[in-house]
Amino acid sequence: MRQLYASYVAALSAGLRRIGFGNQGGAAEATFAALDGLVLQLLAGVDPIGVENAIRYLWVTLGGQPATGVERQDNLSGPVRL
Repeated sequence: MRQLYASYVAALSAGLRRIGFGNQGGAAEATFAALDGLVLQLLAGVDPIGVENAIRYLWVTLGGQPATGVERQDNLSGPVRL
């Protein structure tokens, strides 16, 4: 399990470097911990809208652009407006 989580953190670290976070100590670990916790909340049955809002907040906090009016493909029901 440690090796699996380490690979997730390494992938996240590479992504954070691509958006300009460089090698900020702990950024990848903190981001992964937040995402991991949010996934656990979904599995526990928490309101998915609240979890989605938290993920959006995290994305914007990391410097991403808010996705408004953007379509994404949902494999179960077709395009979904965000």
